[in-house]
Amino acid sequence: MKKILLIFMIIFTLFSVYAVDYGTSITIEDTLPSEGISVQAGLIFNPKNVQHYEFGFTQDTSVSFTTETNAVSTLPLTRDEEREAADNTNIMIASASFSVYWKVISGYTLHFYLESNGPFSDGNEPSTNTIEYSVFDTADDVILGANRTGYSGENAYTTETLLGMHTPDYADQNFVSSVRQPFEIVTAEDITNKFISDGSIVSYSTKFTISVEVV
Repeated sequence: MKKILLIFMIIFTLFSVYAVDYGTSITIEDTLPSEGISVQAGLIFNPKNVQHYEFGFTQDTSVSFTTETNAVSTLPLTRDEEREAADNTNIMIASASFSVYWKVISGYTLHFYLESNGPFSDGNEPSTNTIEYSVFDTADDVILGANRTGYSGENAYTTETLLGMHTPDYADQNFVSSVRQPFEIVTAEDITNKFISDGSIVSYSTKFTISVEVV
């Protein structure tokens, strides 16, 4: 951004010099006034008027402004036999990896939050079968769901958790942030008998929501 501003400054200065040259009819034989001649060009860049917001869910391994991010709207879980073997408890476990990402250009300070609408449910109204799950961050801390520190019941899922923030730096003129935060969702109870063979329960689902707050 600083390079662009510098280029604009040079262009404006050149135009201004020519304007003085022709506007005051100074020729090469003339002598400049003793007090000299100066020109000014006011340059204004307001980042609050030049903004970009992109955020969502992805399974890409990196996120940047130079590449397009493949956002996902659904996230299928698959059986996690490796985790089953490690737990050695003869229960069936399902899991999936995903990331929350955002790409922002803004002069505002922003907070990003994640929450869900509860455990997996069977889709019936009202739901009669649910599956508990935990969402782990890279430090293996539970940020949503079962076993979340300090929360229990529905609050463990529906109480939003702060993911991170975008903070513009006016001193260094840096208003850009590109962030990817990886997570893993893992069922927190045995799912062996959660599906009924007559087809009345064929899937479970929950919904994640990313929210953004202007601070």
